[in-house]
Amino acid sequence: MTLQLSKLKSSNTKKRKRIARGDSGKGGTYGARGLKGQRSRSGGKRKAVHHGKKSPSFISQIPKKRGFKTFRPQFHIVNLSQLNTTFDDGENITPSKLVKEKLVPSIYPGIKILSNGTIKKKITVSAHRFSKSAEDAIKKAGGSVLKIERQAPPKKKKEEKKGK
Repeated sequence: MTLQLSKLKSSNTKKRKRIARGDSGKGGTYGARGLKGQRSRSGGKRKAVHHGKKSPSFISQIPKKRGFKTFRPQFHIVNLSQLNTTFDDGENITPSKLVKEKLVPSIYPGIKILSNGTIKKKITVSAHRFSKSAEDAIKKAGGSVLKIERQAPPKKKKEEKKGK
């Protein structure tokens, strides 16, 4: 069976009632708006965001964000493979040397040595933190490990204001 315009069934949609078309028509005079007040005026709808409270209602419906951001310092990471390729046998590696070789951007907030890769050189490494496997690998290669305390970055000196 093909679909033809002449053989379509009528839909059961009801026509919308048009109110306030003259005083004698359905809903004349006040047009189902009542007498006075905000909703009787033109454009007198309340906004969807405000329902008479101090804060908009959509804000009160959003749940509070839980948790907090950690202020724990993120250490700069150096792998054993980087130490093996960059430094010579028997060398003493300090955080300032790591900055000079551009393995880390700065000493602050701290440097951590991880055991990614292998180390075959006898070196002395001083850093703020070591992973347990990195510490064991350095000692196994004949080197030594020195843990140093973290220091706060130096404060910037304020420039003195010139008086009049």
